[in-house]
Amino acid sequence: MSRVLVRDGVRWEIDGLPEEEARAVFAWAAGDAAPGTVVKENRVRRVVRIPARSGSVYLKHDCFRGLGASLRFLLAPSRARAEWDTARRLSECKVPTVRPLAVGERRRGGFLVESFLVTAGIDGAEPLDSLLREERIPPAGGARGRWRRQVARALGEIVAKFHAGGFWHRDLHLGNFLAQPLGETGPAISVIDLHKARRPAELRPKQWISDLAWLDYGSRTWTSRTDRARFLKTYLRGMPAWPVAWKDAARVVSEASAARARFHRARRRRRAVSRLRAERTPWGEVRRAPGVDPARVAAVVAQVREGAEPIRDTPRARVLRVRLPAGETLCVKTYHPRALGPLSRDRAGAAWRAAEGCRLRGIETPRGMALVTRIPGLAGSLLVMEDLGRLPWLTHHAALHLRDPGMSRGRRAACAEAVGVWLRKLHGEGIRHADLKGSNILVREGPQGTRFVLLDLEDVDFPKSVSRRNRERALVQLNASLPNQVGRTDRLRAFRAYARGGAMGDAGATRESLRRIVRESLARRHRWGPGLAPWSPEPEGYGAARGPVRDMGVRS
Repeated sequence: MSRVLVRDGVRWEIDGLPEEEARAVFAWAAGDAAPGTVVKENRVRRVVRIPARSGSVYLKHDCFRGLGASLRFLLAPSRARAEWDTARRLSECKVPTVRPLAVGERRRGGFLVESFLVTAGIDGAEPLDSLLREERIPPAGGARGRWRRQVARALGEIVAKFHAGGFWHRDLHLGNFLAQPLGETGPAISVIDLHKARRPAELRPKQWISDLAWLDYGSRTWTSRTDRARFLKTYLRGMPAWPVAWKDAARVVSEASAARARFHRARRRRRAVSRLRAERTPWGEVRRAPGVDPARVAAVVAQVREGAEPIRDTPRARVLRVRLPAGETLCVKTYHPRALGPLSRDRAGAAWRAAEGCRLRGIETPRGMALVTRIPGLAGSLLVMEDLGRLPWLTHHAALHLRDPGMSRGRRAACAEAVGVWLRKLHGEGIRHADLKGSNILVREGPQGTRFVLLDLEDVDFPKSVSRRNRERALVQLNASLPNQVGRTDRLRAFRAYARGGAMGDAGATRESLRRIVRESLARRHRWGPGLAPWSPEPEGYGAARGPVRDMGVRS
């Protein structure tokens, strides 16, 4: 039985909160010193873990500012109240979730200012995405496979119960499930973060598919297709209200998941610059990535204004390496102004947004550190990035390694296939680079194999899908840019790895694409073409070759 009380202007409804923990909760709500640890905090929400006699309790504190939030919650329940009501209803439907202990609201003149929700902790439980991401699961072998099967089935059962009870979560991802290990029987899973959940009068398959699509999109990084198929089969067995074949359901969910991915990535890309607060400084308007010291940005701009030595210069932009007083080196790209001036496209901002879009799709790029515009005494804008000068360009790497007599045939084949696999992922994720040549790709060798870093991101866009013609054009650009030290066999290996899985269509279409790529590559006139100067490494900087360079002349 719940009881109602008012403490320090907050109206509380309490159900099962012990007296000692209640005093700590009231102190946190009033802003006083109290036992507890802040485990999560952002602009509008703070989560506090408060120790209890048995385990712990969690306090969620939501702050609301602005006219929009005040009007929104004038009649509607607060987030804390909505989660309190949903959690109690889920408990009645036997759906595992956290136990709500108290809810509080602070209003002024009827307008909501703050809301509080207190829930009981679950001993030993952790977010499911953390367990998968940090690989804190059984080691490789039968135990790991059995654990993943248990998780997929338990997750399918709880989501089916959730939907069968008439609930729509609206924010379903692995981070909103707590997993409590129970030994050989597998983990016990509970659903959390219910402040967006609704229980409409009639729940239709459209809402079920929406939840499943968000869960599918958010779990692709850490789960396999087999895991997701096992989850979906278990879910459908618990949902007799949706009589559909699992393959049809998988197709519908996959299409909805792809739409969610496009929406989410486009939104994150648009906000990549706008979410960074612009700072007016004596050296220009600065947008910094989190954790970047303003003094470092000031030192970079000062060296650029003094005329630092460029390591790469083109009609559109210039790349410089800047060494800070502390010994750290950074890479700076200065974009020359266009003829239209302020009406021209912001290429520095476009590169920053493209880097965010590539990162969301699993394509590695240099980490952006600061974006500087409106610099006194300088035209154009600056993009400050981490220095990856120790990595070679693909042109250097291919010329030095693919013809190295000390490299085994299998190793050369693996390097060539890695290029094709990476290109297939690049285009499969909907990334189109308008200037995809070997000097815009860095090579990173490591224990996990060969990886690649994409450069010149102002030429990147994200269509809904990369057409076959655009794929061919990109392959022509890359093929023509590689030096003659890369043999035809290695080029063909890379193309076969790229076309594997039907990326270029059926066998006939693939052969026709290969003919066009070869024909157009030979027709292009790059600086390594016949009649031009012999190929040689670039000056030290991005892609500087490490080691001797032999037989670099171009064969006519």
